[in-house]
Amino acid sequence: MSYDLHFECGRKEKHSNWAMHTFTMVLFYELGIWNKDQLEIELTKSSMAMDEAIKPKKNKGVDDDKEQVRAIISVEKVPIELIDEIKGHVFRDEEDDDTETAEGWIAKISFSDNPSEKRIEQFTKNAESTIVHAIKQAKRTDYFIAECKGTSYGDLFTRLLKNDGERIEALESAFLLTKFMSTKDAIHRMANEYMPVNIPSLAGHLAYSVGSGYSFRVY
Repeated sequence: MSYDLHFECGRKEKHSNWAMHTFTMVLFYELGIWNKDQLEIELTKSSMAMDEAIKPKKNKGVDDDKEQVRAIISVEKVPIELIDEIKGHVFRDEEDDDTETAEGWIAKISFSDNPSEKRIEQFTKNAESTIVHAIKQAKRTDYFIAECKGTSYGDLFTRLLKNDGERIEALESAFLLTKFMSTKDAIHRMANEYMPVNIPSLAGHLAYSVGSGYSFRVY
C-alpha cells in the first residue's frame, strides 16, 4: 500500500503507508487528538507491523524461473453477509477478535503485465502474507480516520488517508506542514526511533504544494 500524490501541475510523488501513517500519528499528538502515551502505543503497534511485513518470507515451491509477477492489490470493505458469496481464497485474521463487526475486508488482485499461468500459480501459493498485510494496513487507515472523526480535522485527514483521489488544497498543505514543523523535537525523535521512515520527503512535497500553490490528489 502506498500514497500517490498527483499535483495539478502533473507532478507525481509516491510515499509508503508507513511514512503517511507516522506523519499522521505525529500530527494527532500535535493537534491534541492523542496524548504522548497514546502516541507511543500506536507507534509501537506500527513498528511491530512494519517489522513483521519486511521479515523475509519462506516461499513455497520456489523454482529458478526469474519471471516477476507485478501484482496490484486493492482492498475494500464489504458487508459481512456478502463474504461467503465472494469466490476466492479466504484468510482469517487470527488477531482480529471483533466478532460484532458488520463489515469484512476483501483484497482484489490484478496484474500489470501478463504473467504466465505458472507464475500466477506461484504467486497465489505465496500471497497470503502479502494480502493479509495489505488488509491490515487498510484497517489501520480506517482506525486513524475513526480516531479523528468528530473533530474539526476529520474531513482533512479522511481526504488525506483514504486513497480515493480526494483533493488537498495548498492552504491545507500549509496547515499540515506548519503543525508538523512546530512539533517538539523530542516527539520527532521518538517517532523516528520507532518508525525510521522517510517523512522529510513527505514534508518536502507538502512544502512544494505550499510554495507553488498547487493542490494535489491522493491515490
